[in-house]
Amino acid sequence: ILEGEDVVRAMATAFERTADDDLPERLMQALEAGQEAGGDRRGRQSAGIYVMAAEEYPWVTLRVDDHSDPLAELRRVLEVWKVEEMAWMQYMPRRDDPIPGWDVVSRMAEQIDNELSEREPVKEH
Repeated sequence: ILEGEDVVRAMATAFERTADDDLPERLMQALEAGQEAGGDRRGRQSAGIYVMAAEEYPWVTLRVDDHSDPLAELRRVLEVWKVEEMAWMQYMPRRDDPIPGWDVVSRMAEQIDNELSEREPVKEH
C-alpha cells in the first residue's frame, strides 16, 4: 500500500542515520522520512509508536487516530512524552527492582529528618 520502494528506502536511511538517538526518536524520524517519500497511497489518517523494552509494560505507547496530519500530531505528542514522561521512566517498577529509586527516597527522608532535628523547637504561647 506504500507509494513505492522509495518510501522504505527513505525510512531505512533515516533510521540508520539517527543511530545515536533513542529508539522512539529514530522511529519518528523514519516515519517522517517515509511520509516525505510518498507514504501510504491511501492517504494519512493515523500514526503511532509502540516500543517494548526489558519490562512487561511498554516503554513508549503513543498513538494518533483520525487526524488530518497524524505525523505532525505524533511528533508533538512525542515531544510532550520526552519532557513529561521519559524522565519518570527510571522510577517505574522493573523486573530486577520493583521499587526503583528507593535509595534516593530513603536518603531524602534522612536529610529531612536531620534538618528537622537541627531546628530549634517552636515555642508555644
